[in-house]
Amino acid sequence: MLDDGRLLGTNTVNPMVDEKINVLSGNGCGASIKHELLENIAGILNSTDSSPATSKENNAKGYDSAHNRAKALDKYYRDLDLDAFSGRFDVKKINANGKQ
Repeated sequence: MLDDGRLLGTNTVNPMVDEKINVLSGNGCGASIKHELLENIAGILNSTDSSPATSKENNAKGYDSAHNRAKALDKYYRDLDLDAFSGRFDVKKINANGKQ
């Protein structure tokens, strides 16, 4: 919450990754961006001051409910089934300076 009472939500989306996720999940163009926007709004309204979704414990503080609400609002959105691609992803976390 900002000093003037407004609520602020942030979300970072990589358009190139978004496009690939939409292809893999069978969603249409822009579906993931729309989902992220709905998720952000649901989180702002229902889980003010929740932690970033960086662990199972933090997810339970707001992300899980925001994600489920976003899915309920957009009946066409489909989650990416990571189990279907098990072993096909090499996940690396890169910080803003490009360090792994």
